Formats: sequence, structure tokens, C-alpha cells
Amino acid sequence: MDSAYYSAPHIHRGKQLRVKLTENQVEIFLNLERIAIHTRDRRRGGYRTKIDEHFPPASKAYYEATPQNLLSQARFIDPAMHELVIELFNADVYGHIRRVQGLIRACTKEIHEVGREPAIAHIKSAVATMRRYDKFRVPYFKDLLAQARRKKIKPDAAREIVRLPGNPMLRHAGAPAAAVNEVLPPTQESLKL
Repeated sequence: MDSAYYSAPHIHRGKQLRVKLTENQVEIFLNLERIAIHTRDRRRGGYRTKIDEHFPPASKAYYEATPQNLLSQARFIDPAMHELVIELFNADVYGHIRRVQGLIRACTKEIHEVGREPAIAHIKSAVATMRRYDKFRVPYFKDLLAQARRKKIKPDAAREIVRLPGNPMLRHAGAPAAAVNEVLPPTQESLKL
């Protein structure tokens, strides 16, 4: 079963179109009039086959400008992120543009929250893990960044818990320290409660 996407002129958006599949072509019809023809794509994975004239002018301008902008942003973040963006765009620009936007947004947020140097280490680690498991998803990338952030923040083992006197939320808050440390045997009254 084919799982590819084929474009049709934007003026027919929302209309019911008929598709004719042949061995080598995909033809799209509206009321028995052919409005688009594409070479049939046999690859698996939902690739998009498009004709630029099918998109409205605003979409064409968006798709022409955005990939270059995202590549530029990725270059300034880290070389590993830049290489990943290039690979994703080489596979399918239109299919990965939203994913790359999410990755860049997560990187920018990480840099602002943690600082440039620790964030770059987190980003490199996350990109390497995504490559290792061949899983390029924005939520997964965010989880990897959060895990890296948690690993860096370790509780101090030498830290003591200091109980300030007069805290009403603590047991025996009003009792002297010597009385709190004594272990009293249970009385008949306390056993009845």
C-alpha cells in the first residue's frame, strides 16, 4: 500500500478529488478534469511529492525562507545540531520543517535556562542519543535535555537538615531538645488513644 502524499493546486483545498493510480503515475482529477499529475513514489514512509505551483504565494515564500533560516540558527547553536538539520532537510524538507523548528526552539530554551556551555554539552549528548537510536522526535529530544539537566544537579551528600526551633509543623516543636531525644515508655493513657 502506498503511503506517499501528492500535492494538488491550493485553490481546490477542501474539495473532493479523485485519484487515479497507474504503474508509474498518480493523476488527480476534479469533475473529470485532470488538475495534477505526479510520478508515482514507491518509497515507504510517507514522503511528499509536490509541485511548487500548487502552493499559494505566501506558502512558497515561507518554505523558501524558513529552511535557510533554520539552517543558519542550527549553525550558531552547535555543529552537531547543524549536521542533524542538514540530514533531516536532505531527507525531506517539507516533511521535517516543523520538527526542525521544534528542535531549534528546544535548543534555544535550553541555552536560556541553563547557560551556553552546559546547554551545548546537553545538546551534543541528546543529538548523539537520537542518532544512536535513530529516533528524531521533538518530545524525545526535550526529554533527553531534561535528563541531562537532572544528571548535572546532584544533591549534596554532606548536607544536614537543620530544624529551627519554634517551627509549629515539627513534632515536639515546643518541647526542649533534651525531652525530644528521650524515649519514654508508653503510658496507659497513650495506649487508650
